[in-house]
Amino acid sequence: MKQFIAALLIGAAVSSTADAREVYVSDEQVVTLRSGQGTEFRIVHRGLRSGTKLTVLEEDEGNGYTKVQTGSGIEGWILTRFLMNNPSAKAQLADLREKIRLASQSESEQIETITNLQNERDSLAEQLETLQAQHDVLASEYGELQIASGDVINLQNQNLSLGENNAKLSAKVEILTAENERLKDDKTTSQWLYGALIALGGFILALLSGAVKSRKRTSEWA
Repeated sequence: MKQFIAALLIGAAVSSTADAREVYVSDEQVVTLRSGQGTEFRIVHRGLRSGTKLTVLEEDEGNGYTKVQTGSGIEGWILTRFLMNNPSAKAQLADLREKIRLASQSESEQIETITNLQNERDSLAEQLETLQAQHDVLASEYGELQIASGDVINLQNQNLSLGENNAKLSAKVEILTAENERLKDDKTTSQWLYGALIALGGFILALLSGAVKSRKRTSEWA
């Protein structure tokens, strides 16, 4: 019976929480963390500074010690009077200053980002304007090339037509040249015939003239 009552007293003095809660080292403290409840136990951490967040594992209200765990996983016992349920004013002020610094830094980074985006937008707008101008120039040149290509096609067609006409004219020239040569040959032949006829006529006239003269002489002799 006495053992049962003693167990109940120990259970009342030493309570273990099912849901771990968080506590903080009080202001202006640098406390040690020990392996047991008392200064005779081994030190497992020498430098728990003010504002350090700890997780409560077990509490002994009778001895005034609390078993805690650090953020790095170290477990040990610490005097409960060095713990607070909320961060210390100094820690809260430091945390607030850090948040303000981060907010200011974030705002400056956002301003820088916006400025960079605006500069990039302006640069892209200039590039777009340049590309548009190049597009207009190329479109104009393309139109001129279309016109020039149309003229080239027309010139090619005209050249083909002229070539056909030239071929026809060349054929006609050859025909006329051949006809002219034939006429020249005919003329030469005609001239030769005329000459031969004239020569023959002259010969005949000479014979006739000789015959007439012979008859006159004969009649005179008679």
